[in-house]
Order: sequence, then C-alpha cells, then structure tokens
Amino acid sequence: LNGEQESYPYQLSGGMARRVSLARALAAPGNLLLLDEPFTGLDAQLKARVAEFVAISCREDKKTVLCITHDMEMAACFADRIILLGGTPATVIEDIAPIPHTNTSELGCSENGHESTRHATVRLRRVLALHGIDESTL
Repeated sequence: LNGEQESYPYQLSGGMARRVSLARALAAPGNLLLLDEPFTGLDAQLKARVAEFVAISCREDKKTVLCITHDMEMAACFADRIILLGGTPATVIEDIAPIPHTNTSELGCSENGHESTRHATVRLRRVLALHGIDESTL
C-alpha cells in the first residue's frame, strides 16, 4: 500500500481495499475475529502471504478466528479445526480437528506449505469425493 496513504477508500483497487479491511480488523481490540471470505480479490501469491500474516498475527495476539471460506487450501492453512458444511439446510458433513501447527513458521500458507496443511487438504478432498461433492462447486 506504499504511496496510497493519502488515497480515499474508493480510490483503492479491490485487493488494496481488502488488505486495508483486514488490517483494520486485526487492529481492533478484542480476542474474536470474524472473517467472511477474507482473501477474495487477492492473487494467489499475495493471498498466501496475507493469510500467513493474518494467521501469525492472530496466534501471537491469541485471537480466536472464525473464518468462512470456500478455499480448501486456505482453510487447511489457516485452521486448527475445519467444519465442512453441506446441504440445505446446512449440516455438518465432517469435523476435522485438530490440525496441528507446531509453530508459526509451519503454518503452511506459503507456496511449499507444511505437511499438516497438505494432509488436511487431502482429507478434505477425500470427504468431498465420499459425499459426491464437486470441489469446483464450493
């Protein structure tokens, strides 16, 4: 966001506005952070960096995060627990917990990921296949 300090919100790109929104949410007092599709509008590389920053910040500040997402990789990277919902009305299809992240350098949001993140993603894909859910419809 360098060089945009004097810009009004309407002058920012979608990705910049998303990052400002996340920064405001992280700076707010309290220990609960509610995120709904927080990384939408960010390209893949930036999404991984921002997600890792948010995850590390929340762990360091001991914030509880409830994140709604359709992105399985981000869910696996970001979560200690994943609850997969499906159907109408929504019901719990699978509750995957715990997803161990031994320290913040092993969150797995980066390109190479971490073993626990890859394991959770594989498990999510298996559950979707078992229930006949096409991943592209998420």
